[in-house]
Amino acid sequence: MENDDFRQDISYAEKLKKRTKDFAIRIVKLYRALPNTGEAKVIGNQFLRSGTAIAANYRAQVVGQDQTQNLSLKSELLLKKQMKRFFGSKC
Repeated sequence: MENDDFRQDISYAEKLKKRTKDFAIRIVKLYRALPNTGEAKVIGNQFLRSGTAIAANYRAQVVGQDQTQNLSLKSELLLKKQMKRFFGSKC
C-alpha cells in the first residue's frame, strides 16, 4: 500500500512539474506577443516574472523537500547505528 501511495505522489509531482513548466512557456510566448509599448513592457515584465516564478518556486520546494527527507533519513540511520553500538556493547 505504501508503494502505491509513493508512486502516486511521484506521479502527481511529475505532472505538476510539467504543468508549471508548460505554464511558464505559455507566459513567455504571451510576453513576446505583447505590443512594443511602454505600458505593455511594464505590465509584461511583471507578468513574466510572476508567471515564471511559479515553476521556479515549485522546483525549489521539491528540491528542498528532497534534501529535508534525505537529512531525516540520515539522522534516523545514525541514531539506529548509535543505539546498536550502545546496546551491543552492554551485552
